Amino acid sequence: MEWVVTTAKTVEEAVDVALDQLGVDESDAEFEVLEEPKGGLFGLGGKPARVRARVRPKKPPAKDDSRDRRNRRSRNGGRSSSTQGGTESGDRESSRSKERSDEPKGEGSERSTPSGRRRGGRGRGGSGAKRPEGSERSEGSTTSSPRSAGRTKENPAMLDELTLDQQSEKAQEFLQGLVGAFGVSATVSSKVNHDDAIVELSVDGEELGLMVGAKGSTLQAVQDLTRTMLQRTAQNLDGLVIVDIASYRAKRREALQKFSEKVHQEVVSNAKQVVLEPMNAADRKVVHDSLADLGGVSTHSEGEEPRRRVVVSPMAQS
Repeated sequence: MEWVVTTAKTVEEAVDVALDQLGVDESDAEFEVLEEPKGGLFGLGGKPARVRARVRPKKPPAKDDSRDRRNRRSRNGGRSSSTQGGTESGDRESSRSKERSDEPKGEGSERSTPSGRRRGGRGRGGSGAKRPEGSERSEGSTTSSPRSAGRTKENPAMLDELTLDQQSEKAQEFLQGLVGAFGVSATVSSKVNHDDAIVELSVDGEELGLMVGAKGSTLQAVQDLTRTMLQRTAQNLDGLVIVDIASYRAKRREALQKFSEKVHQEVVSNAKQVVLEPMNAADRKVVHDSLADLGGVSTHSEGEEPRRRVVVSPMAQS
């Protein structure tokens, strides 16, 4: 997946611009803050924030299946498979227990850890020293999102490592259950793109308007639910999951391309800026790409979600 680099007054705005260019939700992208915004003297000479982003790539599955590792640990009772290793481990643990029992008990006492480092309570130089805020984050560090830094999955060790095909199967089962809950008759199919780590799921049938919703709002909710289900199931969910219902996304793309042509004609003819209605990130990307192909105009997005919109301006004549 290629990185895109964007700049804006703030990191938040730069992230929004990057999402527009990628055409994905924030949960499906990863970001790296290249430069924090800096204010200049009296508002002059400042530097904007620089962020680079890409669609979160698919990590290759581990060579040793996690379930096999857990099964082996369970069979061995958490001990080494070697009898000699287990005996030595038990001897060391017994020795440590004896050393701890001989240590003086009291506030500020220190003891040695197996690694040789000193660990203390409130004593000077112990681990009780308060760590300054922000010391763990450094400029240029990569996270799933600057807005969600520090968030982790609950008990990731309890989750399974699933291949793209397995994720596709689970998503199909989940969507089939949703179809039944909506009380409609439809079939669910999937297509896996292993090169780009994309799982595409399609729901096809009659009278699926309820599952699509106004301007695809219910469809977007169904897609978010499907992704959330997979995130709670697989610890290695790094692929992009796309759900389409009744070919809505394909029809929407075609309609937006025709709409962009009309807007292009209006802006070029009147030489005036046009502000479009609010759109989601995927729709904004279609509009940006369509107008870029037509040329003669420039585009950018402004506003906050869910009221973020595309602004189309006539390109300055040289």
